[in-house]
Amino acid sequence: MSSHPGLLDMVSVESVLYGGNRTGILGDGTSGPNRGLNAIQRRAQQLKKWQEMEDQMEKNPTTTTSESASKKKVKVRFSNETLFMAACCNGDVDEAKRLLGLGTNIDCVNVDGMTAMHQSCIDDNLEMVKFLIQEGADLNAMDNDGWTPLHAASNCGHMSVAEALLEAGADPRIVSNDCELPSDLADTEQVEDLLNKRIKEVDPNSDLEQLRKQEVLAMVRDVNQWTKTGKIDDKPHPRTQARFLHVAASKGYSTVISTLLSNTKLKNQMDLDSLDSDKWSPLAAACYWKQASCVQVLLQFGCDVDWKSPSGQTLEDLCSEDENIIKILKDHRKDSKEKAANKLKEQLVSNGNSKETGMLMTNVVLSSL
Repeated sequence: MSSHPGLLDMVSVESVLYGGNRTGILGDGTSGPNRGLNAIQRRAQQLKKWQEMEDQMEKNPTTTTSESASKKKVKVRFSNETLFMAACCNGDVDEAKRLLGLGTNIDCVNVDGMTAMHQSCIDDNLEMVKFLIQEGADLNAMDNDGWTPLHAASNCGHMSVAEALLEAGADPRIVSNDCELPSDLADTEQVEDLLNKRIKEVDPNSDLEQLRKQEVLAMVRDVNQWTKTGKIDDKPHPRTQARFLHVAASKGYSTVISTLLSNTKLKNQMDLDSLDSDKWSPLAAACYWKQASCVQVLLQFGCDVDWKSPSGQTLEDLCSEDENIIKILKDHRKDSKEKAANKLKEQLVSNGNSKETGMLMTNVVLSSL
């Protein structure tokens, strides 16, 4: 995982892309995102999912058949990454060290993008945190909500863990997907003061509000650079496959989108309806996150208003409670029908048909759309 807040690392998404009860950076539209949950609640959900998975595997064990015997039950085998996460959750340093010796990735993640370091910080397991630091764990790894271990420790109010992370070099200036610094999530004033003090030590001229805006500022810099070079450098997120427009659309950065797509040369290099790992488009992201201004801009530049999710959800399904966006979509569909009908009328007339025939066929088209 990235060790710094890169542009697309701030997206949650296969969620991400995505794991848990979400589908893509967006969610499946049937249940809301986890943004209202604190770290401890998120941890409880993870433990519940883990237990349910183990219970299910015990009820339905893998079987094999040999020529000389009937079906035999085979013991369930978990991957080294799963065993490593379990060892860290249980505070078993010796087992964790053994698994690392076998080549296990210390920064492996669960379905919500959380690493063993995230889990240990939430659990206030200082011994395991120090062990993971010593073994080279990524101190700034981001989960699907853009939380670093510092966000988790801060949200839980674990002062000793936060101190250990900062001493080892964790960056307190990284923002989550909701543009929140670790200090913004602090459960106690003591932790908040510690984190803000370290920010000033790292960068005496830092401004907290500017730090919270670092994502959109980074995107503006990208667009300015692409404008200068005339070439888009828009790589999909390695986990979520989300692209620049997914991020901007879900965050409400309509000005950034408009500036980018107004440049014809750059627009022609982009797939406006690109899909993330769960087949969500930028327009779907804007609808789900209720970003009306982004919905308008994306429709203006030709994004597909007839997008559907793999489960058959429409854009209207994603924003059923937002009357403003519903109206935007409805007006766009109506306008598109009228333009299509008028274009047909012009074609008929230009091909020698009478205006009356053109009007008749136009009305037929409008009524059928």
